[in-house]
Amino acid sequence: MPRPAPLAAAPSAFAFALALAACGGSPPPAPPAPAASSAQAQQDLDAFRQLVAAGSDEFAVTMGREVLRKHPGSPAAAEVAAALPAAEQRAKDKAEARRLASLWTYLTNELRGVRQHTASIHSSVPGSGTERVRLILRRHADWGQSVYLFDDDGADRTRKGFVCGSACRLPARIDGAAAALAAHSPETGEPALFIDDDAGFIARLSGGARKIEIDLRHATRGPFTAVFEVGGYDDAKFARDP
Repeated sequence: MPRPAPLAAAPSAFAFALALAACGGSPPPAPPAPAASSAQAQQDLDAFRQLVAAGSDEFAVTMGREVLRKHPGSPAAAEVAAALPAAEQRAKDKAEARRLASLWTYLTNELRGVRQHTASIHSSVPGSGTERVRLILRRHADWGQSVYLFDDDGADRTRKGFVCGSACRLPARIDGAAAALAAHSPETGEPALFIDDDAGFIARLSGGARKIEIDLRHATRGPFTAVFEVGGYDDAKFARDP
């Protein structure tokens, strides 16, 4: 007669209880409900829309990139992806406009008891050895309106000014278009060149000129080209006396 199997081979009540606990225990935390995720995506999209509507394109770009990162594949991400390139371009354009505007300096002061207003900008320096020149617009109560170039290299104590004399024509490019600027040296001998058509020159600035290149020759340092990034000029800041 066969002997019964040992009790150890049969499932014990304790083991059975463990099995039940394993089957009926607390499940792992569930992922966020789709409804909650969708609500957050909509909230972030609304924030992006509001920043765009307010003209805060730099902040909108940051918010838009967050939407793409946090909610890939969502309708919110699709809308942002379509609108983001334009916002990025506007933000880039605004940053460039601020940079160009910062190149100009506007001053009003008294010179020997006479009021004068100036707007000035230094030439760009694309590489070593390029001369540093200042373009100055001036309105003086006694001398009237002037536009002139000034050799602003204060380290050169032997400077003798530009080669021009009583009259010369300066080859120039205004936004790439060739031009010739009639000019003259001051009789007082300062290292400067006065542009004869001051009104026409300022009108070009007011009309939206962005870059002016002027070929010059210095008496001691030879020929060079002065490049002025003038796109940030603000005529309202170049004061006029009543």
